[in-house]
Amino acid sequence: MDPLDAIAVVLVGVASGVLSGMFGVGGAVITTPGVRVLGATPIEAVGSTIPAILPSAASGTLRAGTLITCRPKRAPRASTPPPRWSW
Repeated sequence: MDPLDAIAVVLVGVASGVLSGMFGVGGAVITTPGVRVLGATPIEAVGSTIPAILPSAASGTLRAGTLITCRPKRAPRASTPPPRWSW
């Protein structure tokens, strides 16, 4: 890999981290177009962000399962009838 390519990749990574933190969006929203700018095909750009998304999604799911406020038994069912006052 050319040193300039390595610098560009690091800059895209830093910029996507800063921008996603500032705007509160997922990193893939910013990283995928950044990878496209570096010359990747659309499939490569989307596929390269998946390894970063899956571990964070799995850890978030496991963490949410341990919270007392997130219990499936306490969640309202979709088949519950609407309240009487709803139109």
